[in-house]
Amino acid sequence: MYESELPGSIPMRAYPKTEATGKPSRVIWLVSGLDDAYSAITTARYLNSTHKAVHLVWDPETGAIVQMMPAGTTGPYRGIPKDCLDGSITVMATARQGKPFTATPLVGLDRLMKFIRGHEIPDVFPFGPPGHQSRIGSEPGHYAYETGPIDVDRILRS
Repeated sequence: MYESELPGSIPMRAYPKTEATGKPSRVIWLVSGLDDAYSAITTARYLNSTHKAVHLVWDPETGAIVQMMPAGTTGPYRGIPKDCLDGSITVMATARQGKPFTATPLVGLDRLMKFIRGHEIPDVFPFGPPGHQSRIGSEPGHYAYETGPIDVDRILRS
């Protein structure tokens, strides 16, 4: 049995309706890309106000993680087809514009990766290291959606 809640995360339920989808097999990495240095809580509130939902909002500089919905559910995220969201854990890093989130201290990544690995999601990016592509496949593993270049090795080494 997999854990649907990340221990120690800050709960903030997603405003949009969520639905059960079963055990996740993929991770979709996203970045906030906001102009200012928004916290995980502020970013989650912003997502709620725009009727978007992700599972986890993570601040890689402080380690704060907000959980908006349990693993094994899905909610709307504009731009990503629903069939790509089903069976995925979505993680939004609060990256600053022009700075890859993997260029930060990555505080809390070990806890986040333990949760992801607890779902038996393999440590692989099926399409290789992300650049500016936004492809999400059906194979188990990690995918990047509009993240820009990120250091895959720093993520998977945690």
